Amino acid sequence: RKRPQKRAALHDAGYHNALLEATYRMNPSLIPQMQWEAFRSALLQPLPTTFRLSCADQAESSAIVSALNDVWGPFVERADASWGGLGDGGSAQGGDDTSGCAPPSALAGAEEPGAAALQGLVPKLTQIPYYCPRQSAWRLEIPRHVLRRPGPQKAFHEFLMMETEHGGLSRQEEASMVPALVADIQPWCKILDMCASPGSKTLQLLDLLWDSAGNASCSRIEQPSSTSLPTGYVVANDSNFDRCSLLITRTRRLIQCTPHLVVTSHDAGVMPMLRDQLSHVVQYDRVLCD
Repeated sequence: RKRPQKRAALHDAGYHNALLEATYRMNPSLIPQMQWEAFRSALLQPLPTTFRLSCADQAESSAIVSALNDVWGPFVERADASWGGLGDGGSAQGGDDTSGCAPPSALAGAEEPGAAALQGLVPKLTQIPYYCPRQSAWRLEIPRHVLRRPGPQKAFHEFLMMETEHGGLSRQEEASMVPALVADIQPWCKILDMCASPGSKTLQLLDLLWDSAGNASCSRIEQPSSTSLPTGYVVANDSNFDRCSLLITRTRRLIQCTPHLVVTSHDAGVMPMLRDQLSHVVQYDRVLCD
């Protein structure tokens, strides 16, 4: 069987979509005409690199926070255009070699304004201010594909990879963090994650479940830890069995949290009833379908 051709990176695909624009323009109730340019400009902005710290090991989390504040924060502040070609137009092509790239004047054209947005982008490492627990979610103001390029930023990329592998943090888009964050997870919650794979939200639910048991003040790093354990759990479901394997691989990194996780593979539309140790039908306190 032939291996499928490698898909082009998304940042190489271009930022102009006539069908999407026509769809919105035919429905002015979605985006009023006077807001269209601001809306379109927002869509063209490159997404930052974002990640969360694990709540299960407070000592390790505190060490990572110290490293981010004392080592990597100043490291990022010293960044310049050599970070993967920021500011010279090289990031528009998505490759590691910037030779032969279009000049900045060409990149500023209407067809590739997303590439132009990368020019002059200043790397900045900050906490996501609204995320709770505090100091648990961070944002780096450069796209992931730029972070992976050869250059001074490679050291920070390797730090993120190492901590992800060890379970100290989880890389996750900021928009993906919101659903679980607003679910008000409590230590007793029985949670159903209906479409769980690849597992970033499942990991977040486990983190929030664990954190809620030990720190109701929503300030895990600053408060002494508690020895209490959550009584709730997460049922993570995905209809694709192979994707469940990926889910298990990712969640296995959180050794402390895995006793609070059950992985199932069912059609979520006809999810079977589960029973607890007393044969009572499980009534979920929170259901995430995203």
